[in-house]
Amino acid sequence: MSAKCRGARTAAVQDRTTTRGGLSMLIRTMRRERDWTQEQLALILGINVRTVQRLERGGVPSLETAQRLASAFGRDARLFLARAPSAQVQPPPPTSAAYPLRLSSGPP
Repeated sequence: MSAKCRGARTAAVQDRTTTRGGLSMLIRTMRRERDWTQEQLALILGINVRTVQRLERGGVPSLETAQRLASAFGRDARLFLARAPSAQVQPPPPTSAAYPLRLSSGPP
Protein backbone atom coordinates (compact mmCIF):
# COMPACT_ATOMS: atom_id res chain seq x y z
CA MET A 1 0.00 0.00 0.00
CA SER A 2 1.39 3.41 -0.93
CA ALA A 3 2.11 6.01 1.74
CA LYS A 4 -0.53 8.33 0.24
CA CYS A 5 -3.18 5.60 0.34
CA ARG A 6 -2.17 4.64 3.90
CA GLY A 7 -2.43 8.26 5.00
CA ALA A 8 -5.92 8.63 3.53
CA ARG A 9 -7.03 5.39 5.15
CA THR A 10 -5.68 6.42 8.55
CA ALA A 11 -7.32 9.85 8.24
CA ALA A 12 -10.67 8.20 7.51
CA VAL A 13 -10.29 5.95 10.55
CA GLN A 14 -9.27 8.90 12.74
CA ASP A 15 -12.59 10.58 11.95
CA ARG A 16 -14.33 7.66 13.68
CA THR A 17 -12.29 7.68 16.91
CA THR A 18 -14.94 9.31 19.06
CA THR A 19 -15.73 5.99 20.70
CA ARG A 20 -13.61 3.26 22.18
CA GLY A 21 -14.53 1.04 19.23
CA GLY A 22 -13.16 3.67 16.86
CA LEU A 23 -9.99 3.93 18.89
CA SER A 24 -9.45 0.18 18.74
CA MET A 25 -9.96 0.30 14.97
CA LEU A 26 -7.45 3.14 14.69
CA ILE A 27 -4.79 1.25 16.66
CA ARG A 28 -5.35 -1.93 14.63
CA THR A 29 -5.30 -0.03 11.31
CA MET A 30 -2.13 1.88 12.14
CA ARG A 31 -0.42 -1.33 13.28
CA ARG A 32 -1.42 -3.22 10.14
CA GLU A 33 -0.34 -0.33 7.87
CA ARG A 34 3.15 -0.81 9.26
CA ASP A 35 2.93 -4.60 8.85
CA TRP A 36 3.48 -5.07 12.59
CA THR A 37 2.10 -8.03 14.47
CA GLN A 38 0.54 -7.51 17.87
CA GLU A 39 3.68 -9.04 19.35
CA GLN A 40 5.89 -6.54 17.51
CA LEU A 41 3.78 -3.59 18.65
CA ALA A 42 3.89 -4.85 22.23
CA LEU A 43 7.69 -5.07 22.03
CA ILE A 44 7.95 -1.56 20.55
CA LEU A 45 5.66 -0.15 23.26
CA GLY A 46 7.29 -2.12 26.06
CA ILE A 47 3.95 -3.61 27.13
CA ASN A 48 2.44 -7.08 27.27
CA VAL A 49 0.89 -8.48 24.09
CA ARG A 50 -2.31 -9.04 26.09
CA THR A 51 -2.52 -5.27 26.55
CA VAL A 52 -2.30 -4.74 22.78
CA GLN A 53 -5.04 -7.34 22.30
CA ARG A 54 -7.20 -5.60 24.92
CA LEU A 55 -6.69 -2.22 23.23
CA GLU A 56 -7.68 -3.66 19.86
CA ARG A 57 -10.85 -5.06 21.44
CA GLY A 58 -11.93 -1.68 22.80
CA GLY A 59 -9.90 -1.32 26.00
CA VAL A 60 -8.94 2.14 27.16
CA PRO A 61 -5.19 2.88 27.25
CA SER A 62 -3.60 4.42 30.30
CA LEU A 63 -1.96 7.82 29.91
CA GLU A 64 1.45 6.13 29.76
CA THR A 65 0.30 3.66 27.09
CA ALA A 66 -1.31 6.49 25.09
CA GLN A 67 2.01 8.34 25.16
CA ARG A 68 3.84 5.20 24.00
CA LEU A 69 1.32 4.66 21.20
CA ALA A 70 1.78 8.26 20.11
CA SER A 71 5.54 7.85 20.04
CA ALA A 72 5.39 4.58 18.11
CA PHE A 73 2.94 5.91 15.52
CA GLY A 74 4.30 9.47 15.34
CA ARG A 75 1.03 11.04 16.52
CA ASP A 76 -0.23 13.23 19.35
CA ALA A 77 -1.03 11.29 22.55
CA ARG A 78 -4.46 12.95 22.79
CA LEU A 79 -5.51 10.88 19.78
CA PHE A 80 -5.26 7.74 21.91
CA LEU A 81 -6.98 8.99 25.05
CA ALA A 82 -10.52 7.82 25.78
CA ARG A 83 -13.24 10.02 24.35
CA ALA A 84 -16.23 7.78 24.82
CA PRO A 85 -19.42 9.55 25.94
CA SER A 86 -19.30 7.74 29.29
CA ALA A 87 -15.78 9.05 29.89
CA GLN A 88 -16.73 12.71 29.45
CA VAL A 89 -16.44 14.98 32.44
CA GLN A 90 -19.79 15.74 34.03
CA PRO A 91 -20.52 19.21 35.42
CA PRO A 92 -20.17 19.44 39.20
CA PRO A 93 -23.32 19.23 41.30
CA PRO A 94 -24.84 22.52 42.43
CA THR A 95 -23.27 24.04 45.52
CA SER A 96 -25.16 24.69 48.71
CA ALA A 97 -24.97 28.43 47.98
CA ALA A 98 -27.22 27.92 44.98
CA TYR A 99 -29.65 25.82 47.02
CA PRO A 100 -29.51 27.00 50.64
CA LEU A 101 -30.76 24.54 53.22
CA ARG A 102 -33.45 25.54 55.68
CA LEU A 103 -32.77 23.98 59.03
CA SER A 104 -35.94 25.15 60.76
CA SER A 105 -39.53 25.18 59.68
CA GLY A 106 -40.14 28.62 61.20
CA PRO A 107 -39.78 32.04 59.59
CA PRO A 108 -36.25 33.07 58.53
